[in-house]
Amino acid sequence: MCKVNQSTVYRIRRGLEESGEVMQCITVVGRDGIEQPRRKSKTKPAPKPVVERDGPTTTPAGLRTALTT
Repeated sequence: MCKVNQSTVYRIRRGLEESGEVMQCITVVGRDGIEQPRRKSKTKPAPKPVVERDGPTTTPAGLRTALTT
């Protein structure tokens, strides 16, 4: 190993990638051998739509009186 700081390597590599001297890596292979995307997407999944139910939200009057008596 060269004993170089990781942030220094990142900064220099980013400059070389932007200038086209070094190819950009799209995926990285981890120690377990599984390919991962180099950059994770920052977009959040869309929220689930709220489903409104048809009909009244309260109990019918006849049922309400039957339950209270």
